[in-house]
Amino acid sequence: MELVVTTREELAAIVTNAVNTALDKKVPNDAKQVEVAQSTLIYGIMGLANFLGVSMTTAQKFKNERLFPYIQRGRTLIFKSEEVLAGLSKKNSRF
Repeated sequence: MELVVTTREELAAIVTNAVNTALDKKVPNDAKQVEVAQSTLIYGIMGLANFLGVSMTTAQKFKNERLFPYIQRGRTLIFKSEEVLAGLSKKNSRF
């Protein structure tokens, strides 16, 4: 058994590549566009952190900066993945 050490960014790139390759082989182009249009719900700060691949502190900071909208049901925060990605792309375009 071999141990491989990688950074978070390298791992994210590997996973993204693998997913895109799998989708290219199994899903026709029209179906891909429908999948992308549908939003995934993200529950809680931990879910947001996992989705973005950042720490919970950073996820909380993004939420507090109001980069993207969210709703709260009881004590649970709910984010839409498309709105999160759009908010982060706006933040990155400002710099």
